[in-house]
Amino acid sequence: MREFLIRLLEGEEVLTRVGRAFLEGESASGGIVEESMEYKGRITFRLGGGEATRILHLQTAGSIMEARRRLENYQDILLLDLFLPCHPLEKGGIDSGLQLVEELKRESASTEIIVMTNAQIPDLAERAISKGAFYFLEKPVRGGFLKALLGAVIARKESERISHYDALTGIYTRGLFDLILQKEIESLGKISLKGGRQVGPLSVIIADIDRFKNYNDSYGHVEGDRALRAVSRAMADSLRKGDTLARCGGEEFGVILPNTSNHEALRLAERLRIAVEGTILRPKGVGETNLTISLGVAASSEHPPEQLYEKADDALVYYAKKERNKTCGYDSKGRVREAGEILEEVD
Repeated sequence: MREFLIRLLEGEEVLTRVGRAFLEGESASGGIVEESMEYKGRITFRLGGGEATRILHLQTAGSIMEARRRLENYQDILLLDLFLPCHPLEKGGIDSGLQLVEELKRESASTEIIVMTNAQIPDLAERAISKGAFYFLEKPVRGGFLKALLGAVIARKESERISHYDALTGIYTRGLFDLILQKEIESLGKISLKGGRQVGPLSVIIADIDRFKNYNDSYGHVEGDRALRAVSRAMADSLRKGDTLARCGGEEFGVILPNTSNHEALRLAERLRIAVEGTILRPKGVGETNLTISLGVAASSEHPPEQLYEKADDALVYYAKKERNKTCGYDSKGRVREAGEILEEVD
C-alpha cells in the first residue's frame, strides 16, 4: 500500500480529488489511517474525456487515537485499516475500527471511507458497510483495483456536484441544504468527534433580496444574474468555516449555523445584511447601485429543531420584509423583534 501510494504521488496516471475542494479547483485532501507518514503531490486524472491536475494531500495516522486527533472533518477519501493500534485506555480490535467509521461518517457524511483489513472475520464486510463504509478491501490490495475504485468515487462526487451545487452562484442547492440541516438536527446533543464537545445549539437564517424583481425589470436578467452572484459571494465571504450557505429559491438564501446561539446568529445575520448592503453593483450603462436583503433568524434554543426553517421564514416574511433591509428574530419570550433591539438587551 505505501509503495503504491508513493508511485501515485510521483505522477503515475491516476485520479484525485473528490468532494467540494476538488469541485472548486482547490487542493484535495485524503487520509490513510495505516502508516505514520504524510504525502503531498500533484496528480493528473481523467474524467469524462477531460484531463486535469490537482494537488492531493494525504494525511496519515498510525492509531485510532491519532486518527481522532488529526483527521479533518473535510476529508474526501479515507483509507482505513480496521485493525489499528490503540491507546492503552482504549478498547482495541476490529470493534474500535468499526466505531471510528461510524463516528467519522457522523461528523462528515460526504467523506467516502474505504476500509481494509487482512483479518478473516465472517460478516466483517457487511458490518463495515452498515457503519457507513463506502467499500471493503481485503489485503493485499491490488493497485489497479484501487485506482478503479477511486475513479468510481470521483464519478459519484461529480454526479453529486451537478445536483448539489447551484449552477449560477456555485453555492449549495436547496436539496443539499435540507440534507445538511437534517444531519445537523440529528447531531444535536451528541458528542463531537473533534474536540469532544456536545453538539448544539443550531441556528438557521433565511434571507431574501429586497425588490429583486424591480432590479431585473430595470437592468435585465443578465445583470440580475450578476447581482445574484455578487450577493451570494458577499454572504459567503462573511460566514465562518463550518457554516452552510445555499440558494433556496430564486432570490432566497438559507444559512445553517452549527453550534451557534440565538444571539450569535442574530449578530451574524446582521453582518450578512451589512455586507450585502455595502456591495457595489455596476449594471452596464447605469453606474453604481446596490441591493439589500431582509433576514429571519431562528435557533434551536427557542424552537424545536424541526421547525427552524419554518420559524426563520416566518420572521423574514411576516416581519423583516415589511420594512426591508432588516434582520428579525425571536427574543427569550418568543416574540419576533428586530435583531438590534434583542441584542441591545444582552450587550
